[in-house]
Amino acid sequence: MKKKYIGLIILAVFVISIDTIIAWEEDSTCDTNQDCPMVVYAINAFDGSETFSDALCNTTIYYMNGTILINNSPMTNLGNGWYNYTLNIAEDGYYRVAHTCVRNNTAGVLAGILKVGNSTTTIAETIEDNTIQINDTLEILENISLSFLVELSDAQEILAGNKYRATLFITDYSSNPRNADASINIKLEDPTLNEIALTTMDANKTGKYTYSYTTSDAQTDGMWITTVNGSVNGIEFSRIDYWELESNPAEITIQVTDTTQPTIGCTIYIANEGSSSQEYQYRWWVTNVVTGQYADGTAIDSGSAAKNIAAGQNWSVSKTMTIGSDYLGDTLYCKAEVFYGTEKSGASKSFIVTEEEETTTDNTVAVVAGTPKEPPKLVEIPESIVEKFGELSIFKKVLVIIFGILLVILICLAIFILVTKIKEKHPMKSVVKEKGIFD
Repeated sequence: MKKKYIGLIILAVFVISIDTIIAWEEDSTCDTNQDCPMVVYAINAFDGSETFSDALCNTTIYYMNGTILINNSPMTNLGNGWYNYTLNIAEDGYYRVAHTCVRNNTAGVLAGILKVGNSTTTIAETIEDNTIQINDTLEILENISLSFLVELSDAQEILAGNKYRATLFITDYSSNPRNADASINIKLEDPTLNEIALTTMDANKTGKYTYSYTTSDAQTDGMWITTVNGSVNGIEFSRIDYWELESNPAEITIQVTDTTQPTIGCTIYIANEGSSSQEYQYRWWVTNVVTGQYADGTAIDSGSAAKNIAAGQNWSVSKTMTIGSDYLGDTLYCKAEVFYGTEKSGASKSFIVTEEEETTTDNTVAVVAGTPKEPPKLVEIPESIVEKFGELSIFKKVLVIIFGILLVILICLAIFILVTKIKEKHPMKSVVKEKGIFD
């Protein structure tokens, strides 16, 4: 016969009474391979007038030899102070059960023995003393009350010259702030494991401790280590935070200056954005893959170097890379990176490969026989005429220009008529023949 497992859990405000903590239905059993609900009821320990629906209830089940079967599994809140845990066990036998509820820094426990299946052994034959379950329950309560949580802030990255800040929070099992047993020690180490600082953190308020340290440009950049040590309830703890000290970050840009094969040109610009000079490692490469990297096998040509750049200085350098003659018309990418500490900045610029233009080298000079003619001399216009022309109105200027054009036409016409009459009177052909020039 299957009987429902019923438990009554008492939540005391200050004191938990072991005598009244366990309520048990005699000969309660659960069938094997069947869901067996285990229900507890949380009420006020003094007068039973108040039920608690805001407690955190968990179930732990042990084999009789003390081995844990189910460890601190949450119970389902059914409302009105009722909490349930449904068990399904395949093996016959007796099991030790402990239900624990926590509310407002106080805890209550219901513990007992559960029979599963048709085991013929009795409780007396299985356990030597019923106080074992009580002692185990008290141990569970003690472990819960001693538990705590310690959280250390994560700084990640600090620029050299700025302050590093660390904050530590301590809370108890109910997430309430609580203090450590004594002062909390903090230690800072640089990337070479040199001890930079060893002191104690400041206690600001309950459960909160802080520390600050001003870094400098002269210190080693890279990954630093913060170690915090202390104790709560006599239990020692240690927390570690890894963070990076950055000095003199650099900005890099790139410009393509020559796109013709077989060699291309790129100019790299690096700016020291820090407050002190630093030697930067940088590298450059050309690739035909948009995601191509320096060392992934896609670089057609590459190189690397180092340069010491003063604080705030912008520095540039031009690089020539060989691409051969197989990429005409293709899109290539000129890329560069600069390193500072464990960080880096990068730049990329795409371009289309073009063909180099051919240039002629003909230095031949043409020589013409004879004496070169002097260029015609321009007729100088008297300055007085120029001044008088400038004093005329626009209308008069237009009339003067038209008159001048007509005069030129008339002169040309007169010359043409004169030449024509001369040819008629003295034919050139007969004169030449008579003198025998062409004989």
